[in-house]
Amino acid sequence: MNYRLFLLVVCAGGISAVTAADLADRLPHYKPGLWDITLMMASRPGEEKVCLDKDTEIQMRQLAAGMNRNLCSKTEVHSSGSQYTSVATCKGQTVRSVLTFSSDSAYHADTTIHSAAGDRKSSMDAKWLGACPVDMKPGDVVVTIQGIPPMRMNLKAMLGK
Repeated sequence: MNYRLFLLVVCAGGISAVTAADLADRLPHYKPGLWDITLMMASRPGEEKVCLDKDTEIQMRQLAAGMNRNLCSKTEVHSSGSQYTSVATCKGQTVRSVLTFSSDSAYHADTTIHSAAGDRKSSMDAKWLGACPVDMKPGDVVVTIQGIPPMRMNLKAMLGK
């Protein structure tokens, strides 16, 4: 997977950790503005700053749902209160994601990928910071992952929208 695609996938996960298409409409919507997402992927910490608007949120949910349709043969989803759980079978792996909203401006997600090679766990904590700064427009993302040079991109431009 190339670097830009990897980061796009990370960003899509950051916006919509539970990816099942039929769950997307039931998830709470995210506040427009700047979101700070702290990531822990395979013991490699990272951070995303995402300038989000309604259009970007819709595009990220569509990307995540499309990836789920293309890569996964079976997906089960459940919700209870502010917690959303997805269990998917994807290319010989089982992916379990639990997304918990603590308010309309914060959430936590845990994902475990079970495969023959073992389990891989990741987590993210997201919080809304307020309005986007003047140097960021909707769709702008700055991703910093330990050991990888920081990258700034615009998700709308990457998706061709």
